Amino acid sequence: MTTNIFDVDLTNMRKIHGARDKIFVIREMVQNAWDENITRVDILLTPPDDNGHSIIRVTDDSPNGWLNLEHAYTMYAESPKKDDPTKRGRFNEGEKNVICLAIEASITTVSGQVCFDREKGRWTGKGHRKRGSEFYMKFELTQKEYEGICRKTRLLIPPLNIVTTFNGEEIAHRAPTYRFDTKLRTPRDGRNELRKTEVRLYDVLAGEQPMIYEMGIPVVELSDDKWHINVMQKMPVGRDRDNVNPAYIGDVRVAIFNTYFTKLSPPDASRLSIQAAAAHPKSKTEAVKANLKDRFGDKYALEDPTDPGSKEEFVSQGGTVIQNNDLSPEMKKRLRKIKDEANPRKPFVKRTGDVTPTNLDVPLDKVVKPEDYDQATRNYVAMVERVAPRLIDRAVKVRVIDDPEAEIRGCWEHEPGRMNINLAYQDISDTASGFELMVHELAHNTLNSNAHLKDVFYRTVQHGMFCLPLIRMQWRRNPTTSKTVHSGDSKDAQNSRRIQTRVFRRQKTAAVTNATGWRPTPERKCI
Repeated sequence: MTTNIFDVDLTNMRKIHGARDKIFVIREMVQNAWDENITRVDILLTPPDDNGHSIIRVTDDSPNGWLNLEHAYTMYAESPKKDDPTKRGRFNEGEKNVICLAIEASITTVSGQVCFDREKGRWTGKGHRKRGSEFYMKFELTQKEYEGICRKTRLLIPPLNIVTTFNGEEIAHRAPTYRFDTKLRTPRDGRNELRKTEVRLYDVLAGEQPMIYEMGIPVVELSDDKWHINVMQKMPVGRDRDNVNPAYIGDVRVAIFNTYFTKLSPPDASRLSIQAAAAHPKSKTEAVKANLKDRFGDKYALEDPTDPGSKEEFVSQGGTVIQNNDLSPEMKKRLRKIKDEANPRKPFVKRTGDVTPTNLDVPLDKVVKPEDYDQATRNYVAMVERVAPRLIDRAVKVRVIDDPEAEIRGCWEHEPGRMNINLAYQDISDTASGFELMVHELAHNTLNSNAHLKDVFYRTVQHGMFCLPLIRMQWRRNPTTSKTVHSGDSKDAQNSRRIQTRVFRRQKTAAVTNATGWRPTPERKCI
């Protein structure tokens, strides 16, 4: 009869931990040393010999050494560090996972020595030390694994007051780029509790992958984070200490984002890690707004699928349209909670249909009667109706309204061939603006839609703008009475006008062709 309820299959245990990244051997022993009252720890790892065997020695100068040697071989013994958030240990099984790989091993300390052998088992040795402890182990290792351990060991961030060497070379202490305090979860009394702790950030050097650290011990690689993250308290890591809950990483990232969003550049704003932090429910509103500005510029709006023309209108006015797939579902949810300061009932980020609507159902009923036109309005209406056929080969009628609630400068109605002008938003006395509005609205006749970024719309506007100087010169002669055919003129005057018209046509066509490489089609000819 045996007093043990369970037996441990060391062969299978060795198989399980032998499949892990062997860097865990050094990390487990180093964290045990750093958790003690030491000033120095030395790590020695030999390359594998012809038999594929390597030797590792980890020596420290702890005044009292290893406090309880039984913990080196007792599974699930109560860890004195498990409820201390400033200590790295938690499960009290790390050294057992290391020793199961041993061909032979020993721990020598102030209180004595315990030895292990794959064939002979375990026994109490005769050695002891006056100060500190030494861990020794011979185990199987490939050359590739050896090189990986050497590279990853140098990623350790030793405490400032502990000299840490690897194969005779000191691992440099890295000064953090930034450091701040925040509240994060830490395991304690069998549960996770919020506790104030320090977080340190380090620049990612060339050839490095950003990582999250637990008090200087690398835990897991991160995606595209800007900095290495070193949390200065115990983290809720997995049993193998090589991973951490994604939700915890999200909490750390949003704490960094809220604190240092002003330190991020526009390229940083596109990092997936930064976008995830911005979408976090705890992200600060000012930080989210800064992220959107860095990603999309000063002027941006969400794509409105119900008003396709508004997207192109917004772009034509220098804005950036946020496409549906530019934002994660989490970011969309976060943005819905940020309200417009001027109107708390509306979201902060507008849709293009709200900013530059093109599906307008504007009641154009506040019409100004022609007899109420002032001279400037009368001249402008006559000019548009006179010039339009030369630009679009179609008669155009102009309707003038004066309606501040309409919030438009003008609009084009295709079926009746009517251009509407809103005096509340269009200054008729501004010649340049008046010509621009006319060309813009008449171009919609060619396109027969509100899509301002279509090539045909652009070419029509460009064509009209090149024609305008020549039309304008002719128009200035008599803006209210000029006609294409003057039946009362003498035959010589009519012949002279026909010559002028042909010259005008050639000049206009040459101007457009030379500037754009595009020749007006017969449907858009000026006569």
